[in-house]
Amino acid sequence: LQVSKDLGLKDGHFSANSELGQCTSCLGKGVKIVEMHFLEDIEFTCEECKGKKLKPFVANISDGIVTVFDAFHLPVKTVFQSVKVTPKGKRILDYMHLLKIDYLNLDRSLDSLSGGEKQRIYLLTLLEQQLENSLLIFENISAGLSARELSPLLELLHQLTANNNTIFLI
Repeated sequence: LQVSKDLGLKDGHFSANSELGQCTSCLGKGVKIVEMHFLEDIEFTCEECKGKKLKPFVANISDGIVTVFDAFHLPVKTVFQSVKVTPKGKRILDYMHLLKIDYLNLDRSLDSLSGGEKQRIYLLTLLEQQLENSLLIFENISAGLSARELSPLLELLHQLTANNNTIFLI
């Protein structure tokens, strides 16, 4: 956003994994953990960032519609309705919509994704690489998907086979 450019902020300022953006009190975790030697550890929401993981100044930067913190926690399809994206970004968003994973948010951890979500994200990366003449192996890619969700997935698999890829579904 222009306001971020005017402030001289870099990509790292918007990441809880970077020293530039992470809350200095909780180190980007959003919580503080008190280790109890003989009991379960106690977890408290960080008082400085209020669980947002980012420095409060950065987390509250807004484009007038959503803040940086909100952008990380709203579904991708909602956030990018109001943000100008590059053609590559638009293509990725279109693929996410086709794969029915545009409900995910940017702050979602990998260990919280279902197996089907992980495979569809993997498929998304393959589509973006525009693979040709490759062997692709998918296991249980359609588990839990309705007929409505399977149709676009099959369309994308056909697109991959049109590029001389071999697809092996287990």
